[in-house]
Amino acid sequence: MNHRYLAIVLTIVLSVTLLASSFTSQSDVFSIAEAQSSKANWDHVNGNHWAQNWSPQTEISPSNAHLLELNWLFPFPHSSVAGDRLIGAGAQEGSIAPPLVVDGTMYVATNWRDIYAFDLETGDLLWINEFTYDVDSAQAKNPAFGGLTLGHIHGLNYDNGLLWTSNLYCTVRAVDAKTGETRFMTEDQCLDIPGNSGYNWGHSGGYSGVGKCNIASHPGSVYRKENIMIQGFCGADLNWGGRMFMRGYDMDYNPPKELWTTFMQPPAEGDPDWALRNCAKGWFFSYPAFVEEGRTGIPCSEVPEENLINDWGVPKHWSSAVSAQWGQQAIDEELGIVYFGTGNQGGWANQTWIPGPNLYAGSIVALDAKTGEMVWWYQHVVRDMVEGDSSWNTVMAEIPWNGVQTKVLIKLSTTGIIWMHDAATGEALWVFEAPHLKSRIDPDGVRRGRTGCVPEIGGEPRTQDGYWNDPMDHWDMQGKSWLNDPSTEFFCWMPVRAGESDVAFDPERNLVISAISDGWGSKNAVGPFCGIGCPARVAGDYASTAMNTTIFGIDASTGDTKWSFFIDKVAFRGGVIVSNGVVFAPAADGFVYVLNADTGTLIDKLNVGVSLGAQPTMGTTSSGRAVLIQSNGVGFTGGGLGGLGAAASGSIMVYGLPDIMPEPEIIIERVEVEKVVEVEKVVEVEVERIVEVEKEVPVEVEVETISPLSYVIIGLGVILIVVSGVLYQRNKQ
Repeated sequence: MNHRYLAIVLTIVLSVTLLASSFTSQSDVFSIAEAQSSKANWDHVNGNHWAQNWSPQTEISPSNAHLLELNWLFPFPHSSVAGDRLIGAGAQEGSIAPPLVVDGTMYVATNWRDIYAFDLETGDLLWINEFTYDVDSAQAKNPAFGGLTLGHIHGLNYDNGLLWTSNLYCTVRAVDAKTGETRFMTEDQCLDIPGNSGYNWGHSGGYSGVGKCNIASHPGSVYRKENIMIQGFCGADLNWGGRMFMRGYDMDYNPPKELWTTFMQPPAEGDPDWALRNCAKGWFFSYPAFVEEGRTGIPCSEVPEENLINDWGVPKHWSSAVSAQWGQQAIDEELGIVYFGTGNQGGWANQTWIPGPNLYAGSIVALDAKTGEMVWWYQHVVRDMVEGDSSWNTVMAEIPWNGVQTKVLIKLSTTGIIWMHDAATGEALWVFEAPHLKSRIDPDGVRRGRTGCVPEIGGEPRTQDGYWNDPMDHWDMQGKSWLNDPSTEFFCWMPVRAGESDVAFDPERNLVISAISDGWGSKNAVGPFCGIGCPARVAGDYASTAMNTTIFGIDASTGDTKWSFFIDKVAFRGGVIVSNGVVFAPAADGFVYVLNADTGTLIDKLNVGVSLGAQPTMGTTSSGRAVLIQSNGVGFTGGGLGGLGAAASGSIMVYGLPDIMPEPEIIIERVEVEKVVEVEKVVEVEVERIVEVEKEVPVEVEVETISPLSYVIIGLGVILIVVSGVLYQRNKQ
């Protein structure tokens, strides 16, 4: 970077910092003790090795969180600065990757995969790792590459001095956290995927070629005891069917050495016994059984074999696949098990040629971190027809369960349902469905899930067959092709993406915290019906409906709601975090909602001024000050999430408590007391009047502290973005 450019940018940042300061604004097993010893850091996407979105800092609390003020900000340049380094790829603005903090240094990745390092105390820019990639050359070399050219980056993880990024086109990239140099980038991890070829339906007007991969997975996590990094690869959404897999690498080699590969879907030629091979290790969620019988899961061994055979089809349809593995994994260092969620079934919403439950899409999976062997699985959305992925973070915790400390996994699905799993067996201990998402029963007495339409977007509720497919029902598993099959009329799907966020767990309060949206509605029709070589697509019309979000605090040992906080007409995406009794929840209206973790009441709202779609993080500066960090930008498109696609170059914003905390307000209180004293006389009564002396009573008064800076920050940010972008562009020229 040109030193002149760096000096100017740092001067701008320092000026903003000074301006901001004049205002005020609103064992091997992970344990609390281990977290307390390293409470200065936020070294994974979701905070720690168990993805809990929790910080053990003790400085910011419910009594002072309303005093948080903007310490400094850094405006990201426009994504066009990466244009000459990304051949054949586009770039989205800003950042939706939660920033990391390691030993006083903050790391953040932009959506075009540059990584920035800052001194968290001062905002000084330490280094930039500029990402360069020739997508056109990579695609020419590997025909399995296809689809989205770049997309956004979901996060970074830190382990052993290295920053791991979301992979692009089957690469593994590690950056030295001290120097910013790329330590290695291992490419061609999907060059020859076994079972990814053999689609030969070109003669029928369909597809002839290999299954393609297009979605970048989350950064890998390291099983520290054996120094093994686990990374997900490949996947597709509505097309192409590239074979998704997990891979373990021995990090004692440079570049890392492949140890094992475990596939999450069958090969192109199909596997009639795919769903039977690990049936003894797995569970299915049945919504009818949950609602009508209270069952939290059905063992695969109870499901009739004829419902499971020929899973995914034989041969497998080329447009069906497990989409990417994204969302932070959780690793049990004691047992050497990695837990992760998988994406939706890529063939939704029309599965005419895709029979069976479609394992292991929309599931939580436990693998042996040393061998890749399946330990257990649980499928949350069976034969997915509604993009019901189980991505986002997989949270591990220890909770009291029936009087015994038990390791558990907490998993939110995009359907808006939360499962609490026994980490040893996969059994669901409880299932939480938000009251506002409860399923309906139509006038004919049939329970039809949550596909109920609102009148203005069309559809006939009485013809709908329900949101959830039942693994015990042969029609649902082998016959039904779409939600309202056999009707070809439009059907409704509502809410869409109700659980589009990361969950937090507070180990000090045994509390699960999650944001559940009422979402928006979708009117859909299926087609075409031209044969197995033809993609069975869906025509969707995302309607503009009223949105809202409810944040829940849930007792981890019972699944009961302890409190809830309602945000009207606001969508949500990204995640919530918790620390020292304070919950932070950024929303699409541009506010970070600050809540009391014990009661769910509002403490304050931080006005960032732009739509937010990424969770904040926390860390400690080199001087020991706790800070809140919020990134913003555009990592996705479309109005379905309530304006989260609005154009903005984005920035990184750091909030902390004031250097000089306000003194408690002193109130002089006069108290006048009248006391009657009885004297031992026959008829006389003496009345004594006593006036108490003045006393000083210190009272802490919470003051509404929305900063004036918040109302000018958008305009100022735009100026800084333009200036920094122009300077950066001049430097490149």
